[in-house]
Amino acid sequence: RRRHTRCLSDWSSDVCSSDLADRVLLVAGAVAVLTLGPPGPVVILLWVVLVREVAIAAVTVSLALAGARRIDVVWAGKAGTLSVMFALPAFLLADAVDEGALVFSLIGWGFAISGIVLGYYAAVRYVPEARVALAEGRAARAAAEPAT
Repeated sequence: RRRHTRCLSDWSSDVCSSDLADRVLLVAGAVAVLTLGPPGPVVILLWVVLVREVAIAAVTVSLALAGARRIDVVWAGKAGTLSVMFALPAFLLADAVDEGALVFSLIGWGFAISGIVLGYYAAVRYVPEARVALAEGRAARAAAEPAT
């Protein structure tokens, strides 16, 4: 395990290396697909994905500012992100081709639905971990401060 410090810049650099890259890539892909004017159900799906990503990012920054220790990522969250990343090009292919559009659409929906389920499952799993991380981070910070 890596050592985690109480400094926000250390905390964020620990998290940002892969988590931020995943979020930026996913949000950029979702926004790019939205600008192409996909069918209504795909728009709803993408907004569900974007809401989760923005919420997770906001909570991550809030926890860091509040002094929480770093929370390890959950496998389900990474798998969910990857699944949605596979869904986006499948939806684009379904829109771009005549033959095989149904196949690409089904592939896209399969990845998208599983990705959303995994992503929201991971978000629910983060709630108790966030509470513990906040308590432990604040306790460590209080113990490290010199007594006055």
